[in-house]
Amino acid sequence: MKAFTAHLQRTMSSNNSVIGYIGDVRRFTDWFQKEQDEAPDPRTITYIDVAAYRQHLLDRGLSAATVNRALNAIQQWMNFVDNDDANHIQRVRQNRRLAPRSLKRNEFSALLRAARRGRHPERNLAIVHLMAQAGLRVGEVAALRLADLELSERKGHVRVVGKRMKERVVSLNRAARKALGNWLKKRGEGQVTEPVFTSQKGGALAVRSIQSIVGGLMQEACIGGSSHSLRHTFAVNYLGANQGDLAGLAHLMGHESLSTTLIYLQPTRDELAARVERLAIAG
Repeated sequence: MKAFTAHLQRTMSSNNSVIGYIGDVRRFTDWFQKEQDEAPDPRTITYIDVAAYRQHLLDRGLSAATVNRALNAIQQWMNFVDNDDANHIQRVRQNRRLAPRSLKRNEFSALLRAARRGRHPERNLAIVHLMAQAGLRVGEVAALRLADLELSERKGHVRVVGKRMKERVVSLNRAARKALGNWLKKRGEGQVTEPVFTSQKGGALAVRSIQSIVGGLMQEACIGGSSHSLRHTFAVNYLGANQGDLAGLAHLMGHESLSTTLIYLQPTRDELAARVERLAIAG
């Protein structure tokens, strides 16, 4: 496991991703130990063993994305020792949803806990809150400059340059203001033209870096989705709290047409299944 960890640290750009992969492998080894009463060896594990674990995860009600992420970690572990059975691991088929994936309250709480445990909690919490509480795109977060922020204890907003250089102003709620304020204290003062989010070397965080950060946090929190799921979460929560205010949401998200925003009024496949389940038909 130490050698595999070192291999991941050499090949993966995000430490959170490394932590997530190791966590997935350890959960598999713990399960295997209980099932077989022996420690697993990645050189002798079969694809049938992995298939049994896949079914175990599905029986727990985990999403296809979460299960597939665990399978990917196990496959890489087996590939690391040249176990040919890794090539026969079958993923779970993912059904397309009618509406975009958004995070439930407990999932978002798990994501925040993962961010607090990470190497850069102030920065990562601010990124997560800007996307989930203000609906910013990954590219918009990466492009933010200090001059774009207006913060005080009771109010605040951010100026965003979206697609086709279209500007909009998005208000920040208390949670977003607090997270952003904590990061700015940690970051320190700078020129107004400097990026809000910086790497350890002081340069601006690239879009891919932010995607990797959020993806790693989701993996650590065992959540299916991507960085864009945070923007979807903002949209779903906004409509739920504001009685379907499509025009307001379209402005906040920078949509050029209401037809783009309409998708958030569509149910997901899971929601449709739940509605059917609630039907009471006498028979």
